[in-house]
Amino acid sequence: MASALCVTAFAASDVLTVSAIVKGKPVVIGSYDNFEDGWNAAMEIAGDEDEMKENGYERIVVDLHTDWEANDAGQFSDDQINGQGFDNDTIYVPADARVTLNLNGHTIDRGLTENEYNGEVMCIDKNADVIINNGTIKGGNSDNGAGGIHIKDGAKVTLTDVHIKENVVDGDKGAGIAMYNGSTLVMNGGSFTSNLNKTFLENGCGAAIYINNSTATFNNVRFYDNQFQIRSGFGAAVYSMQSTVTMDGCEIISNGVYSKIDKINGHGSYSTIHVAGGSTFTIKNTTIKENGSADYRDDVRPDQTGNYCSLIRVKDSSQLTLDACTITENLSNHYILDVAYGNNYILNTTIKDNVASVFSGHNAE
Repeated sequence: MASALCVTAFAASDVLTVSAIVKGKPVVIGSYDNFEDGWNAAMEIAGDEDEMKENGYERIVVDLHTDWEANDAGQFSDDQINGQGFDNDTIYVPADARVTLNLNGHTIDRGLTENEYNGEVMCIDKNADVIINNGTIKGGNSDNGAGGIHIKDGAKVTLTDVHIKENVVDGDKGAGIAMYNGSTLVMNGGSFTSNLNKTFLENGCGAAIYINNSTATFNNVRFYDNQFQIRSGFGAAVYSMQSTVTMDGCEIISNGVYSKIDKINGHGSYSTIHVAGGSTFTIKNTTIKENGSADYRDDVRPDQTGNYCSLIRVKDSSQLTLDACTITENLSNHYILDVAYGNNYILNTTIKDNVASVFSGHNAE
């Protein structure tokens, strides 16, 4: 559905086009020279089930024709206007709405340099069905919900070739994405890059993504340079709690690396992948390389064992399956695989040239 919707002629000043899918085909509703007006109009329709049914709209489609940047205060909407498409200046998708957002190679940037309540770029409300294609989401800085995309209970989200980049949380979980309570994410291509979790110690969960009681699938996704700032957090790439996660053909590279994070007075991460709460986590055909899991303080030398620092940590009777993966050149001052409290299957996987003990645990094949 992505590019075909942009073929309709629009004025040079138009920044956004709103269409609807009717009997499987796109019908243009309107073009807008103002992001706020266009997004509000789209979400007002998408959030009104009666109007959707009356017009035979199967879903609402929004196409961007240029980058969408917040103002200098990090606001996507005017305080005096706001509307159905915004919540506390965050881009908002209403509950139960069916929406496709075609970025068409463009970037949505909130540009926040300071932490804000509800400072995420986008919030997807309960049971919404959202598809986002081909672009970048960046610049969130939040202490409530997520840094990049906050996915609420029961929402279904599909990302294709979307890059979640340079988002921050401070006082919450999931700098790139946080998802909760029966939500579903399918991510095809794209990446998580340089997302930063500043949350203190054990409350710092998920620098790239935090998955809670949900289902996530990652196909050919790159996780690169996602970090914690203050001491150590859990899951620099992925934190899974009571969830089902599948990764296939992914790259997990340079997350939680001490040599990089030290520049901002941090200490690596307790884990790059954290599997907890009875989660089922399957990783196939994936390269896990040059990640750092270490609690390096002034009183802990690199050759000493840190506090629970492991590349992959499995807890609470969770299940990990590694199949046809390569785990190489990672640094941990505890273990590469800390799987003592899970049921684990390691198949056709190469583990080599890491700086750490390889394995701690039982219940593994």
